[in-house]
Amino acid sequence: MHESAESTEQLTVDDTRLLRPTFITILAVLHIVGGTVGLCMMADLVLNPPKVADPLPNESVLVFLVFGFYIALLALLAGVGMANGWRWGWWLTAYYYLYRISGSANALFFLGQFHEEVSAGSRGVGHYLAQYGFRLLIGMLIIWYLFSDRVLEYFRLADQSRLRSAFSVIAGAIATVVLQNVLALFT
Repeated sequence: MHESAESTEQLTVDDTRLLRPTFITILAVLHIVGGTVGLCMMADLVLNPPKVADPLPNESVLVFLVFGFYIALLALLAGVGMANGWRWGWWLTAYYYLYRISGSANALFFLGQFHEEVSAGSRGVGHYLAQYGFRLLIGMLIIWYLFSDRVLEYFRLADQSRLRSAFSVIAGAIATVVLQNVLALFT
């Protein structure tokens, strides 16, 4: 037992991969796989556009593709950053989940405004309330985890202001959702 205590004391900042929290590893793998699949799907949509009877306006398709590439690339880079313990990996991951939280909250808000249209569908309002509510909850739990002492230590961010970090990431996520909604209004 004395030997393991000595070997733990000898770890340095360069050995952070040995100290990576298990859930960060799981998130990193999911992000890398999901981001890669997402980029491949977006590339396939560009190279082989689907043939539909009632096509969307070109601007709507362009907004979808741009944000699709954006989210897939963000997920991939966040996964690589998390896997390596790079500071920007934490920032991208926190931004990614706050963006997803704000998107889910946005969907829940607009769900009430499109209640009749959604109710007419085969799944109904309850399905979408559960879907976006679950996404919101999972995102909030992951954000809470990202701000835990152990995770901040892994990313060498324990000394930074949590409040300032939270405001910075929240502002970026909200700005992205607002931009997405404004673009959607004009397409």
